[in-house]
This record gives sequence, C-alpha cells and structure tokens, in this order.
Amino acid sequence: MYLSYYPQKHYENENEKTDIELKFDEFLDERKLEDILRVFEELKMLCNEKYTNGESIYDCCRNETINRRKFKTCLWNLLDSKRESTTEYREQALKNKRAAIIGGGPSGLRAAIELAFLGANVVVLEKRTYFSRNNVLRLWEYSVKDLRSIAAKFFYRRFASGSIHHIPIKFLQSILLKVGLLLGVQVVVGVQYDGLVERNQLNEFSNENMENYIDVQNIVSDDNNENEYMSKYYHLSTIPQIDNDKYEFNVLIDASGENSDTIVEEFNFQTTFFQAKQAIGITVNFVNNRKRADSRIREFEWSFGADQDWFNTLKEKHQIQLENIVYYRDETHYLVFTATKKSLLERNVLKESYKNIKDLLIRENINKEELESYCKDLCEYIGIPSEFALNHHNQNDVQIFDFTKKYEIVDQPNIILTHPSKDDLLVSIIGDRLKAPFWPEGNGATRATLSSLDACYFIIRHESKSSTSSPNNEIDLNNNQNKNNNDCSLLNITTINDVDKEKILREQRNIYKAFRFATSSKITSYPKSDFRPNPRYSNFKFYN
Repeated sequence: MYLSYYPQKHYENENEKTDIELKFDEFLDERKLEDILRVFEELKMLCNEKYTNGESIYDCCRNETINRRKFKTCLWNLLDSKRESTTEYREQALKNKRAAIIGGGPSGLRAAIELAFLGANVVVLEKRTYFSRNNVLRLWEYSVKDLRSIAAKFFYRRFASGSIHHIPIKFLQSILLKVGLLLGVQVVVGVQYDGLVERNQLNEFSNENMENYIDVQNIVSDDNNENEYMSKYYHLSTIPQIDNDKYEFNVLIDASGENSDTIVEEFNFQTTFFQAKQAIGITVNFVNNRKRADSRIREFEWSFGADQDWFNTLKEKHQIQLENIVYYRDETHYLVFTATKKSLLERNVLKESYKNIKDLLIRENINKEELESYCKDLCEYIGIPSEFALNHHNQNDVQIFDFTKKYEIVDQPNIILTHPSKDDLLVSIIGDRLKAPFWPEGNGATRATLSSLDACYFIIRHESKSSTSSPNNEIDLNNNQNKNNNDCSLLNITTINDVDKEKILREQRNIYKAFRFATSSKITSYPKSDFRPNPRYSNFKFYN
C-alpha cells in the first residue's frame, strides 16, 4: 500500500471486493514501471470479460470502485471534473489526432494525459524499462495545483506535504503513468526512436518553400512497403521496430530529455546554449528511515551569500567548498549542490586537473570512494543520517555532472510539416530538451508541465483551423490545384491554409517567449491549469 492514498484494510473488507476491484487495488499499489504495465494489462483483461459493450477502461474501473468513498472523492470526482471543465474536453476536440510522444518522463507523460483528456489517440514510446531516479524535483505552486487536479494526492499521500513542495522523479512518473493508462494512453517500453519513415517527403511550412511540394505520383515505394503511402498518417522507425500497421501518427512530440538530439537534428530545430563558468554539480540520496533523527533538520535552499559562516565552517572542517546547496527530505534525504573544482581536487575526488570539463568528469578521472566520502562528510555536517540510498544498479546513489553548458531551443518549439497526400504533421519539443532546467531555481518540473500544456494548445489551434478534404476532390495546397489520381485520394486529408499556419506559428513564438521567462511569482496567481496559455502567462496576445 505504498502509493495508495488510504490503505485498503482501513476501510474495506477484502472478501467483498470483485476481481476487478482487487486487481485495481494491485494496480494502484505497484511502484515499478514493468509491474504497473503488467498489472494494468491484467486489469484490462478482467474489464473486457465483464464489460462487453465497448466501455473504456476508465469507465470500467470507475463503475467498479465509485461506491468506495475515498475513491469517489479523491480520484473519480477530480478526474470527472477535469473531463467536464472545458468545451474542448467535453467534445473530445482532438479525436482526429494520433500522437506519438517520444519519452516517458514527467513532460512526456503529462502531455499524454492532456492529449487523452482532449480525445487524442496517444502512444508514449520510452526506451527504458524502469523508473530509476531517486532524485527529487522542486514544484512551483502552479505544478502542485495542476497535479492535484489529476488526483496526485490519491496516488501519493505525501504529495506536497513538506515545507517546500517537491516529489521524487520516479514517484511523479508513477502517478502520471497510472493516470495516463486509465485515460487510455498506450505506453510502449524498451523502444528507441530512430526517425520518421516519411521524413524526406515532407516540407516545413514557410513562405520560401511552399512551392516545393512533392508530387505523390512520383513517390516509388519498394515491394515490402507497397501500402506505406495509402494512409494519411505517418510512421516511425524505431529500435526495435514497432508495428507500423498498428501505430500511425499525425502528431510527434519530443520529450526525450536534455541530452537527446535525434528529433532536434532530424527536423532542424535551431538551438543555442548558455555557457556559464565551470560548474560541477553533485546529487546524492541518503536513506530516510522516518525516525526522529531523520526529521531534525529543516529543508533548505542556500547559496553562498545566504549563510557565509555555514559555508566557511564547512570548508575549514572538511575541505568542502560549495557555491550552493539544496536539501529536501522526501522518500530519501536528497542533496544537490555545486562544488568547486579546487575542493574536489584537494579531497582527491578528481584524480587529475583538466581545463576541459568533459575530460575532467570522465569516469576514469573520478575516484568513486572519495566522492562518496566527500558526500558523507557533508551529510554528517548537515546533521542527517549518512546511510546511502541505492540506485537501480544497487549502488550508492551518488552522481557528479557538468553544470556548465545548458541548451535551449531558439525562437520556435513547434513546426508544421506538409505532405501532398497526408495530414499535416505537427512536431513539438517539450521538457528539458526545450529549455534545460536550472536546478537552483527548481524550474525543471514546472517547465515540464508548462511546455506540455503549450504543445497541446498548439495542436488544438491547428485542429480548430483545419478543414478536411472530401474524398475524390481536388486538394488545394498553397493555392495550387493538385488533382491526386493516386489511391490516396480516397483519404480525408486534414490541412490548414497558409495564413492560418502563419498565425499559429507566430502565436506559438509569443507563447514560447512567455514560457522562457516564466517564474514562480509570475504564474502563481493563475491557478487554472489546462491547455490554454491564458491566464497562466501574462502579456499574452492571441491571434485569431
């Protein structure tokens, strides 16, 4: 009963529960990615056996558990309220969209949930097969309210209960995964994105290239892909390869993380980086036994200027020199801090001194035992128990990383790609790859939420302007009549005109500017959380 809001034994007789209820309870209690997916498949099988009229998994589980008071008030009422809160949710405004989300981190899963609320068919592709990170994310008030609106407190009873709002990354992923699955999101793990099959046949919308559409009649496919272009949707190349007859898309969202460049390079998104002075970050997790000794120290976020005596005493006693430090008490005692290169060399954490940060932090130049000793001395100085928590490799959870260079997308995180015989393809970048987080400000989790909602708004705006061509009619692309005699003319192709594309992309640039400069103080006063950028961003101008 680890994540469940209320342990079942406190209010239910196990013998009175149906098989679906028992399996649903098991689903709620699972913590590992592979176990959650396995139990959910078992839950779906039970629902399909009992409900034979096409009921969704959401309706099935709701019907079985709605009479349990805590489930009704803390789970279903919240999700039902969300589903009915806007016209777009009620009318399933994106029911014609099929979205592929690359990456199952917080941003990818939050985008999947929002798209599912809007009626889209959503598939999340995640290359990992486990949730691995003990590290704790700082949450702004906006993210807290957003997560509460999708029943985060039901799944994790300690959610936002400390003096500083935060949550372990793997717990956040678990919450979002479970909500997404209940809403109909498909999750495929152990799969790596390797490119778009139809990439060479697409044109990015701009005033310069609108005359360069490819004539679909001149596209020649090999015998093994003779039906490849019969669909108005797009297909992905993955490792291992997914079934492209089963998975087709007209929306592609990159939530693959800060260090992934596949989609950014494939679609020529422009990037820049912020070059700071050399900064070496360290994260470490210690066991929280929830005893008196574990709760003596209050959580804090300090820079050197906040308490110079504390930092100077640490340096004198232990030769540990820090520029800043954050301490959160959650499922673990979590520390993240920036250490000076000089102190790491003095403590023999770094074996050799190099000017290049990459050479400095390669595995061969790190003395792991000394790094752990460095962290343990810091832990004891702070006054928290110093037993290391273990990572998914069953090793002490200590990491050292380069905090010097941070990347971000320039100007425009969304593009609209066109094909003469398919729907427009919408591509968005969200999460850490859009703008790398700055952990002293604790903005990573909130940016994941904001960028996910912004991407959904981009898709909504395109859908609201789209017109569907009728079968056997001519398709007007860039004011050129392209009579398509290919079999693809039997498809209903969804596209929008050039003027609307320009308005949407101009609007998205404006939204991205607001996103880049968003701070906790600027968005705290706007508690409404859905895909609409107004009112969460101030000074936002709509283009109709």
